[in-house]
Amino acid sequence: RQMKKFILLLTMVLFSQLFINANAKEPDKTINLHTDGAYILLLNTRPIEMTISNPQIINAEVTTEIYSQDSQIVIKTLTEGIAYINYKLKNTPQTIKVLVDNNAPVDKDVIEIDKVKG
Repeated sequence: RQMKKFILLLTMVLFSQLFINANAKEPDKTINLHTDGAYILLLNTRPIEMTISNPQIINAEVTTEIYSQDSQIVIKTLTEGIAYINYKLKNTPQTIKVLVDNNAPVDKDVIEIDKVKG
């Protein structure tokens, strides 16, 4: 009788872990950036409904071309930390994890915008 209870409990725990992990959304991409920088991330489809999870870490906005679907996300980093850029591409949710860390190299998938001095 105790063995049946144990098996039932174990089954319930395993199923609950399965459902919890299935609902957790992993980022589609992770990019590393440095503080006080500006970067361009190129996209070949226009993103819609973009939100930033932590606007104290980064600012971001979308720029698009008039005659094509090509778009860019312009990211301005403010301080070290983690922020998520959430948007939709053709009604499919997308997530980019932005790690602002001055000790990690800048991701090669972004174009760094030069800052004018003085």
